[in-house]
Amino acid sequence: MENLENLSPEENKQLMSAPAYISLLAATHDGEMDDTEKKVAIKLTHLKTFSSDEFLNNFYKEVETNFSSLIDDVYHTLPQDTAEREIALREKLRQIDMIISKLPVEYGQRLKHSLESYSWHVSQSHKNVSEDFLIPFQIKGLTA
Repeated sequence: MENLENLSPEENKQLMSAPAYISLLAATHDGEMDDTEKKVAIKLTHLKTFSSDEFLNNFYKEVETNFSSLIDDVYHTLPQDTAEREIALREKLRQIDMIISKLPVEYGQRLKHSLESYSWHVSQSHKNVSEDFLIPFQIKGLTA
């Protein structure tokens, strides 16, 4: 992808894992990631392939190719203790944020905004799952 050409292969891999880390942080803040939260994260990743900013469609298409197994792999490498897991996830996301800062400014800003929205939707999965599937973006007065 042209906006990622300045990244090393390792940085690219880390950036592609951002939605998995975000999903896990949002979903495990209260303990474990349950099936509903995982399903929402997988569905949201799929929705992002065609509903995100057009500049990001290829990013989400790439992320989607192995997202389900990636989220499982990442989850099993994290500490079992909730507080330690949160620290590890936040550190990984801090590293990913540093990678995003290496991207072209406009692309990086759009990606960051999209990932923030992604995080919000995963964290809201128990509040109203049907709303997230039917309206995968915020509408002031309706979902925001």
